[in-house]
Amino acid sequence: MKRVAVFIVLILFFVIFVQSFGFTQNQVQIERLAGEDRYETAVRISQKGWQNADTVIITRGDDFPDALTGTPLSYKHNSPILLTYPDRLHPLTELELQRLGTKKAIILGGEQAVSLSVENTLKLIGLSVERYGGADRYETAVEIANALGPVNKAVVATGETFQDALVAGPYAAREGIPVLLTQKDSLPQATQDYLLEAEINETIVIGNTAAVSAAVADNLPGVQRVAGSTVNATAVAVSQLLMPGSTNFFFSRDDVFPDVLAGAALAAKLNVPILITPTNNLDSTVKVYLQGEKSISLITLLGGRMALSLSVENELRNIFSLPQKLTPQQLARELSDNYSFRKIGKHLVWFPSVSVYESDDVISIPIRLDDKSIDQWILALDDNHWEEIETWLLSMVQRVSQVYPDREIAVSVYFYDFYEHVPNWVPSNSLVDHKGDNWWSVRFTLLGYSVSKDFEWLPNK
Repeated sequence: MKRVAVFIVLILFFVIFVQSFGFTQNQVQIERLAGEDRYETAVRISQKGWQNADTVIITRGDDFPDALTGTPLSYKHNSPILLTYPDRLHPLTELELQRLGTKKAIILGGEQAVSLSVENTLKLIGLSVERYGGADRYETAVEIANALGPVNKAVVATGETFQDALVAGPYAAREGIPVLLTQKDSLPQATQDYLLEAEINETIVIGNTAAVSAAVADNLPGVQRVAGSTVNATAVAVSQLLMPGSTNFFFSRDDVFPDVLAGAALAAKLNVPILITPTNNLDSTVKVYLQGEKSISLITLLGGRMALSLSVENELRNIFSLPQKLTPQQLARELSDNYSFRKIGKHLVWFPSVSVYESDDVISIPIRLDDKSIDQWILALDDNHWEEIETWLLSMVQRVSQVYPDREIAVSVYFYDFYEHVPNWVPSNSLVDHKGDNWWSVRFTLLGYSVSKDFEWLPNK
């Protein structure tokens, strides 16, 4: 007898937002802004914060010096920061410029950092272009400072590493003051000249003496130092002392610059501090700080799991008593162990294996039956145990939604050789989707109704 392969697809769409019972009655949410790489992550950050932007800041994505001090400028122009290759405009960046309806691009860095080829491409797609680029990172910082207009206060950070300048960026942006750069043991001439000519009378040094020496700091006007023992602790100090009372936090990895660079523009717009941590574990100073904060409502992770691992996310979830996030493989094992069989009526109904697939919007869980398990499923269905099966699958969906509270959950049960088992029954034609000579799919959605209300079996005519 010719075998006809038929499957019935049961799709359950649920979005269940799980309340957390942490230190407050407020719901703590953890979200992630991430793309396939640094360029796409910058685009995702832009899409999160801007529906349109007349002006956009563009800088190279493979090195940080010229972009370190761009956050206050991005805030002044209400602009995202996008990344590009040094020698050509990144295609995703070009698409984002089109989406934003951008009219003007501001390039950070000289022609050695962002080439004339990039500039010419921007002009060809209809943008006006302005460039801030000095002979080095210190002069570029001064050019950006001059573009902000008259001020009497400035932030000073090392130009030799990226962490201190970038975590200070959102604070400086909201204050409307520049971020200036220095070497550890000597203040560059460009920075000295700006401080004198702009008549700066107050400075905030970001970072400890390993970043900016006491000799440099002592010669700055009206100096205050905000620092911790590490770059991670310095970020905490910036949050505590310069941006207190925030209920939202951005998180980025502490050893690579692109995600925190692009994220700083959105952090400034939203008035949110940035904390930094190693990729695979939550920094201890950051952890203690978060444990003491009583009113956190949202944490935004910048970058994918290669940037901030699932271990870091789960440590954050543990602090706020949120369910642990499992990998799709871990979740599949748990579902197989705990939800793979149920006594329904007089039948023991089970599925032999389950897979879990993750996308940006949906967690897909295909359940595939084998020749032995399908017999019990068919008997249970034939005895009209739809509601019990619905309750069983719904309990699994609720567990998945605890792990992925921001996703739709799509559960699919695949029946093979259905006509061979029940040849005198066919689904209602309005619900049949023909997939080929031997394949059919039947779908329904559970929206709080019993299966029998959403799906009707009709005798074969």
